[in-house]
Amino acid sequence: MKKWICLFLSLCAFLFADQTLPVYQKENPQSRILGYLNASDQVEELPIPPIKKKEVKYVKQRHSKKKKKVVRYVEVPRQEPPEYIPVKTRFAKKGYVRRADLARFKERSVDLSGIYSSKTGTVVLSKSPNSPGRFNIRIQNGDGPVRAEIAIGNLQAKEQFGHTRFEYVEDGCRIDIDLFERKVRVAERGCEEYDVANFKLEGIYDVYKEYRHRVEVFRDPEVRQKFKKFLWCPEGPASCEKIRDEDGCDVEIVWSKDSQGMIERHCGDQVHKYRPMERMIPHKRDFFQGEKPVMIKAKRADMANEWMVWSYYPKAERFKMVRQGAREDVAYMEIYE
Repeated sequence: MKKWICLFLSLCAFLFADQTLPVYQKENPQSRILGYLNASDQVEELPIPPIKKKEVKYVKQRHSKKKKKVVRYVEVPRQEPPEYIPVKTRFAKKGYVRRADLARFKERSVDLSGIYSSKTGTVVLSKSPNSPGRFNIRIQNGDGPVRAEIAIGNLQAKEQFGHTRFEYVEDGCRIDIDLFERKVRVAERGCEEYDVANFKLEGIYDVYKEYRHRVEVFRDPEVRQKFKKFLWCPEGPASCEKIRDEDGCDVEIVWSKDSQGMIERHCGDQVHKYRPMERMIPHKRDFFQGEKPVMIKAKRADMANEWMVWSYYPKAERFKMVRQGAREDVAYMEIYE
């Protein structure tokens, strides 16, 4: 039991330390902690004081045979920087932080990635893994399934007058995002399809915390539906034709098997399983007769590189599977309705 408690406390300490920077009163880490800095705080490094070395000399005295002991402290340049260095922060004009932790803290401070929140919503910025200077952005505002939301990928960051700005335009919709001093302001024009009755994308999201990727949990209720025929589209929507499965059997789609998220396609004895990996936010082009689908990026369990985006439309009782990574107009897809 003690072992588990120690492990838990160590994990908490690691997570807490990774997000904040402790400032000590003295160079000794056992001294009092003045406070904890987060990534939005300012910190200024102070000059590192030289080492004071003790020197002892014995000086002859004019009227005595005994020598007088003279002690003085001489400033000597440091050969290596100390582990803890002086800084100026909002807690004190002078405190001490661990040098290695400060380097990591500064790296995080210039990273725009993070979660910017308001009372009702969030804007999540994450660096595009393959494109420097570009970001993936997710805006959500509202409660649960009834919320305004959009996901935008690979947006270029532009610096203007000290502000970082992003611009997204699609047919009939424009979104401008302004980031300054860890506060995000979202403005929209003509994006009603992404809004809901009481919530819009636009607003001020001014509470910042670091972004940490978390494993998603899939607990949607299980849904089963059978289809005699389906739309088979080998090269995009223009190539669609309505067919029966090549084995001549009805196709059954199981959405979130046992409420655990797994998507299955049954036909006779053949079962294709798709393991859910990530929830996706639909764009206007993904809507069907005004209905916004539940979208999940999934990996086919028996194939190494087969990734699909599954969409479920509860009102229309419709399913759509599109090969991930291909252009919309040429992507392989199957539609069950």
